[in-house]
This record gives sequence, C-alpha cells and structure tokens, in this order.
Amino acid sequence: MITPRRLLSLLITLLAPALIALSMPIEASAGPAPKRAPKTDVVDVGVVLVAKGPIRLREAQLRKGTKVRVVHVERDEAGKLKSLSLELPDGYVLNEVSPRTVSRHFIPAKQNAPGKAKKRK
Repeated sequence: MITPRRLLSLLITLLAPALIALSMPIEASAGPAPKRAPKTDVVDVGVVLVAKGPIRLREAQLRKGTKVRVVHVERDEAGKLKSLSLELPDGYVLNEVSPRTVSRHFIPAKQNAPGKAKKRK
C-alpha cells in the first residue's frame, strides 16, 4: 500500500522536470526578431468620428450622433496611440483624450462617395 507521503514524493519526482522545463525561457531563433509593421489605425488627423451614444468628455456633453474631428494625434516610440485632440462642433478642442475613450464612445463617420449623396424627402 502506498502512503500519502510516498505518493506525494512520487508526484514531485515525476512533475519536477516538466515544471522546470516550463519555467525556462524559450530560445530565440538564430536571426533577430522580425520587426512588426506599424499598425494602421483608423484614427488619424482629419478623421471625423461620430458619438455612439451620449457621452461627457470633461466639460463637454455630447449627444448620440455628434460629429467630432481629430486634429492632433500623439504616439509613443513604438507607434502606439498615446492621446488625441478632438475638435467639437462648436470649434472647442479637447486635448489629450485617451484612445480607449475614443474607441469606446466613437466610430468613424461613413463618408458618402462623391455624387452619391442621399436624397432627403
């Protein structure tokens, strides 16, 4: 009969090499790691964004469908979005808006093709 102590010792003996192998870093290939191409974001200077719903950005209250324009984009060394400046419909510019806020509350405006404007009734 196997005692609990003997069973524990047997499990540790069998699992120890696997745990050690998992904790070691994987060796890289011979060459340097390939550089990633910078991600092309939809958000760039001049892009018009539409609010998905009512939102409050600092002192500005925006309704669903409100259009704002990106006037400045700040990126870090890796090319990742750091902050945005948005121009509101009244001309006021909100500086240093986080990309997370923009992605959660805005979508890019659909631009109609030239000559394809919808007719109003």
